[in-house]
Amino acid sequence: MEPAIRAGAGGSRAVTEGHHMSDYSTDIFKNFLATATTAAKGFQGINAEMLAYGKGQLDSRIEAMNAMLAAESVKDALAIQSEFMKTSVESFIEESGKLSEMTTKVTSEFVGSLAKPMAA
Repeated sequence: MEPAIRAGAGGSRAVTEGHHMSDYSTDIFKNFLATATTAAKGFQGINAEMLAYGKGQLDSRIEAMNAMLAAESVKDALAIQSEFMKTSVESFIEESGKLSEMTTKVTSEFVGSLAKPMAA
C-alpha cells in the first residue's frame, strides 16, 4: 500500500500555484498562436505584393520586347530599351521601399505580440 498524501495548507498552496502556472502556460500558448497567425498573414501580404510586382515586370518586359521588335530603326529600338531600363530601375526602387515597409510592419507586430505576455 502506498502512503496517503496529505493536502494540508502547503498542499493546497501547491495546487493553487499549479493552476496559476497552467493558466500562464495556456496564455503563452494562445499568444504564440495569435502571433504566428499575425506573422503568417503579414508574410502572405508580402508574398502577394512580390507576385504582383513580378507579374507586372514580366508584362512590361513583353511589352518592351514587342515594341523593340516593331521598331523601325536601331536608334528607335535603343530608345525603347533605354526607357524600359529607366522605368524598370525606378519600379524596382519603389517596390523595394514598399517591401521594406511591409517587412518592418510585420516584424514590429510580431515582436510586439511576443512581448505581451512578458509585460503581464
